[in-house]
Amino acid sequence: MDIYKTFDKATANTSAYCLVTESGDNFGRVIFKHGNSGNVRCFLQIWGYEMQLGQAGGYGYDKHSASFQVAAMKLKRRLHDELASVKLTVAREYNLNLDSVELVERMERERINQTIQQFLTPDAIDKCEGIGWRRACEDCGLQVFNVI
Repeated sequence: MDIYKTFDKATANTSAYCLVTESGDNFGRVIFKHGNSGNVRCFLQIWGYEMQLGQAGGYGYDKHSASFQVAAMKLKRRLHDELASVKLTVAREYNLNLDSVELVERMERERINQTIQQFLTPDAIDKCEGIGWRRACEDCGLQVFNVI
């Protein structure tokens, strides 16, 4: 089998996108896998965070945006849980007083908030329904490049 047929088979029913910040930094990736029954799975990864999966099925609506929205909400919850975990870990491992724990928590919250502010605000996620996932990303200042 020639290389092009192999590639076409490997990427069949798949769409992949790269998310890039206005400054040109690679921010993440979005991959959609289209099932035979009409369902769509969205794999969303913002670099530095665990990949999330969103799924949508049925007919008569934008399943790409719906599955993207599910994955983005999972990522947002994951970041919230990560922040709580950092606070407990720091307090236990270093036996720090409350002021020190709050300082570390503020630093971690700032790191996470940079991601949330740029990409995972409730407005941005909610916009997916009305304008589509790609436009919602672009409205957050991200460029979306189709790579497959």
